[in-house]
Amino acid sequence: MPGVVPADLDVTDPAQTREVVADALGRFGAIDVLVNNAGFAQLGTLEEVDLDGLRAQYETNVFGLVSVTQAVLPSMRERRTGHIILTASMGAHVSLPTMTCGCRNLIRAG
Repeated sequence: MPGVVPADLDVTDPAQTREVVADALGRFGAIDVLVNNAGFAQLGTLEEVDLDGLRAQYETNVFGLVSVTQAVLPSMRERRTGHIILTASMGAHVSLPTMTCGCRNLIRAG
């Protein structure tokens, strides 16, 4: 597809994020659309999921999203145009008893 170049990106690595964004800006001159789609859920009840797993989830799902947005947004603001699309799974809206992915599961005891 013209105008699209896939890039491997670990959204938890701000330096790599800035590098990939800089490469895209250098190659195309602008980023018109950012789709923040990285994320994962923790499987298991709260007492089964370790803190390192939860930290990794927040690093990806929250701080990774912010990092990519921070890298792209200045060029969009400068041009005064662009779109940022944020995606989420059903897990962000509907809790399941075996998925520690949302606040609802943190307080549900049954």
